Amino acid sequence: MQFYVTRGGQQLGPFTPDQLRSHILSGTFQVTDLAWHEGAAGWAPLNSYPAIVGPSQSSGAAPRSTPGGRPPESSGLAVASLVLGILSFFTGGLTSIPAIICGHISLSHIKKAAGRMSGNGLAIGGLVTGYLGLIMIAALALGIALPVFAAVKEKAQETKCLSEAKQLALGCKLYASDHDGNYPPTLNQLFPEYLTDKKLLECPLTKDQPPMGYDYFGGKDTDPSAKVLLSSKATTRTHKRIVVTSDGAAALKREY
Repeated sequence: MQFYVTRGGQQLGPFTPDQLRSHILSGTFQVTDLAWHEGAAGWAPLNSYPAIVGPSQSSGAAPRSTPGGRPPESSGLAVASLVLGILSFFTGGLTSIPAIICGHISLSHIKKAAGRMSGNGLAIGGLVTGYLGLIMIAALALGIALPVFAAVKEKAQETKCLSEAKQLALGCKLYASDHDGNYPPTLNQLFPEYLTDKKLLECPLTKDQPPMGYDYFGGKDTDPSAKVLLSSKATTRTHKRIVVTSDGAAALKREY
């Protein structure tokens, strides 16, 4: 039986099975090159013909050795990928990206080698451990970022609460100027004449936002400046409470 082979856009042949085996071993042809013989339905890879590569390597199987009978060369990049992937668990994921890069490159090289290079499993192992290392980095970053984000958010809430508490104190002084120096019996009496936005009564530190977010103690504008006029019902994560004194000063004070 005579075979024709197509390679590099050219049709070569005819060749006998023995000649084709010799060309495969020498590296002239690859087992993936397409061949055809008279009576065949179409072109098919050389390794699909048992008469050429033998029954054990037909049906798409690659030859078990490189040209000259040498065993396939192991991919150094595949080995490096696996080593770097394992190291990523001990370096906090620092070698994850190199492991992934080496793994993908080695898989590409192994595929192009058409059986002349081994290490597919090593490369896949490197990719798996590399991606796991990336997940570990992401988890560590998230663990660091969440507390920082929570602290920034709470700081913004504290600043907003201090500002609004000062507005309430100012409203009390305006009320006192019209009522013989007396502060209002309740904070609700500041609205709408002295203050317009009743949301000022909702302290940003309070999660469930009740109608009144402050404890109000009242008094007169002649009270000692250090006397507490109002304080937030809620406290910060560090157990600090918004406190406004009779002189209108607002501050965060820790509870003991």
